[in-house]
Formats: sequence, C-alpha cells, structure tokens
Amino acid sequence: MNMLLSFYEIQSWIEFLSATIYFVTSGYLIYLLTLKWHIPEKERKLIRELSLGFLAISAVFSIRQIIYHSVPEASFFKSDLSNVLLMMLLVLPAQCYCSSSIGFYDFTLKGYLFNLVIMTIINISVPSEPDKIYLYIFLLLFLVNNIFLFYKFCQKMHSLIKKEESSIIMLKNDIFIFVSVTLFSLILIILILFEFKCPYIKIVLSIFSIINVLLFVKVVLPYSSKSILNSAAMIDELTCLQEERHRINRQLTDNIKTDELYNRLLKYFENEKPYLKPDLKIKEVALYLYTNKTYLSRIINDKNNQNFNQFVNYYRIEEVKKLFNDNNKLNIQELCYLSGFGSMATFSIAFRFHMGYTPADWCKEQKLKTHNG
Repeated sequence: MNMLLSFYEIQSWIEFLSATIYFVTSGYLIYLLTLKWHIPEKERKLIRELSLGFLAISAVFSIRQIIYHSVPEASFFKSDLSNVLLMMLLVLPAQCYCSSSIGFYDFTLKGYLFNLVIMTIINISVPSEPDKIYLYIFLLLFLVNNIFLFYKFCQKMHSLIKKEESSIIMLKNDIFIFVSVTLFSLILIILILFEFKCPYIKIVLSIFSIINVLLFVKVVLPYSSKSILNSAAMIDELTCLQEERHRINRQLTDNIKTDELYNRLLKYFENEKPYLKPDLKIKEVALYLYTNKTYLSRIINDKNNQNFNQFVNYYRIEEVKKLFNDNNKLNIQELCYLSGFGSMATFSIAFRFHMGYTPADWCKEQKLKTHNG
C-alpha cells in the first residue's frame, strides 16, 4: 500500500513536469507562428493545432494536480475511464500530425472528438465505475478509426510508388509515429481490460508524452534558428525534404483537379455535343467549364496528345459514323455539315487524319460491308 502511495506521489511529480513541458512547447509553437517566416499554410495549420493540443494537455495535467492535492480521496483520476480519456487527449497530436501528412487531417480530428464526446457522456451518465462494455465500445471505435487511417496511408504510399518511387521515404517517419501510437494505445486498452495494476498503465501513458516530445522536435526542427543545426548542409537537406514533401502534395492535388476537369469536359461533349457548332472555340468551352483556355488546352494535350481542334474533330467524325450508320443514303456534303464541320476541305483533312481514309472511300467501304452482310 505504501509503495502504491509512493508511486502516486512520483506520478504526481511526473504529471507536474509534463504540464510544464507541454505548456512550454505550446508557447514555442505559438512563438513560431508569430515570426515572419515563410511557413506554408498547411504547416501553419498543423503547428497551430499542435500548439492548442499541447496547451489543452497542459491544462488537463494541471487540473489533475489541483484535484489530486486538494481532494486526495477523489478516485476518478485513478479510474479506467479517466485513463482512457487521458490517452485520447495524449494521442490526438500525433494522430493529427500523421493524418495531415496524407491530407486527411479533418477526418481524424472529427473521429477523435466524436470518441471523446461519447466517453465523456458515458462518464457523466454512469455514476459509478462504468462496466467494461463501455471500454469495448471505445476500443471498437478506436480500431475503426485507426484501420481507416492506415488504409489512407497505404493509398498514399501506393500512389507515391506508382508516380515516383523515391518519394516514399518522406512517409517513413510518419508511419513510425502512427504505428507507435496505435501499438501503445492497444497495449493500454489491454492492460485496462485485464485489470493490470495502475503503475503499468501510468507508465504506458507516460510513453505518449515521450512520443509527443519527439513529434514536437520533428515539427519544430525545420523552422528553428540556424544555431540549432550543425552545418549549412543540414539546413539544405531539411529544406529539400520539406520542398519535396510540398511538391508531392501539390502534384497530387493538381492531378485530382486535372482529372476532375477532364471528366467534366468529356461529359460536356458527350451530353451537350458542342462540337456540332461549326465555329466552336476553345475559349467558349473553357468558359463553360469555369477554367481558362491555356489550362484546358494543356489538359487535352496531356490526356490525348492532341490539340483542341483535333479533339473536337474526333468527336465530329464519331458523329459522322453514327449518322452514316443510321442513314447510309446521306451524301458526303450532308455528313460534313450535319456533324459540325465548317467546310468540305476541313472535313476531308480531319477525316483522313483520324480514319486513314477519304470520306468517299470510307462510305463506299461501309456500303460494301452492309451489302455483303
């Protein structure tokens, strides 16, 4: 019993020290945001959220100390539910960081806040120590959230391997942090479910603070003063890694935007058939799709290896094929104007480019196929 009391005294000092460390690290992150350094908006958002998370953890540790010393008989901070709620708060900074590295920050934050609300409601609604079923519920929610996040990690890694194999090294530290947090979270839940002694549980909780300190160093190091680094070579290396990470994220974002615009272009041509207008201009199509003609022209060239006129003429020739299949008595001139071509000369050149025949030869061949069939 005396050993247990002695442990709680040691734990009290550890939590006091943790509250101080979290408060100082939060203050330093806020200080970074006030400096007039060029910090990308995504990194700025992450630093801001980490500073708030560390500040919240510092406040919780401080409140625990106040209650522990003013109301020693209070048992809540020794309960299973208290340990789970503290774990959720300690885990949140690392989870937010890992999620932001794959562009999935908002989902993880909402998921953990949802879990936190559920556990808090359980604590308020259940006057005595909650049944283990509530911990099973939390464990299920926790596993679902982490499995989904791990799936997003695998997706990101697959896309990097497919596009640029060397870029996957950017995620290795993030994956290590994610796996470490998940592993120690599961260990903590197992200790609680199998009713291990409180000292073991507190030791695992302390490990999360160590992970958060490493996370703080990882986030702060690229933006610290040059005196922290050993040489200019290290500064260049860190800068290159940061730039590479931002370039990869920008590239992924641009690819998504490009695919979305190209799909809208295809739907527009298939459903609205703007190519039937003889004087169709790329500026008109770009205006309809809420983009500019330079960007639209680049997308068409990248996706089809064609310029805008060749792209439009392809759809016009497809229209010629449909018209002739429906009515093979149409003459060449009728096919030309019904499909959107402005002149017979343009029609002949485009038809030979895409089909390898003159319009007249192609029509004769189709009639022979129909007759023989």
